[in-house]
Amino acid sequence: MRFKGGVAWEVRWGRELEVDTALYIRDALALPVEPDQWLPPVEPAVPVSVPPGVDRAGVQREWPAWWAEVLEFARFQRDVEPARLLGARPSQALVEGSALHTAIAAFQGQAARHSDGAHPPRLSMNITDLVREFEGIRGRRANPFKLVVTEVSVAGHVWRRLAEDHVLVSVRFADDEGVFGTALRRLLRELV
Repeated sequence: MRFKGGVAWEVRWGRELEVDTALYIRDALALPVEPDQWLPPVEPAVPVSVPPGVDRAGVQREWPAWWAEVLEFARFQRDVEPARLLGARPSQALVEGSALHTAIAAFQGQAARHSDGAHPPRLSMNITDLVREFEGIRGRRANPFKLVVTEVSVAGHVWRRLAEDHVLVSVRFADDEGVFGTALRRLLRELV
């Protein structure tokens, strides 16, 4: 938000089809992932299947870099043109004929339907009120900050801070107002 004559801050909360698609493909192909990229399975669970023409081993090699790109896109998408975000080298997801490109083409319809049927993102707390509360405690306006909260439909409670200004939160965690409120207050206290 921008306060008249004051400091600007912004909180974006939402779901990203690219994030949902990456998780759907991970689960549909039963891809193992590195511990730092692990999240619980998507909810509702998806059946494991390898469509004809999809190179599961190739997708497994390409998925970790793509996952990192997808999360960066979710974090910066409104601030940076996608071509600049991906840098000089094209994303494996965009390279026609790559294992990942083939998998995305095979699963994108199913992943979109799965995402459409998911719990719609909602923010149960008034961020403006929380920021004002911390401003009152500190006796000053909030420092400039941006926070991106990407909601994911995965099993269990997940609150993972990916960067100073980016958090992944599961639907279940966000729906647990006590736990979610505590985590959000702690983060906003740091940012404000």
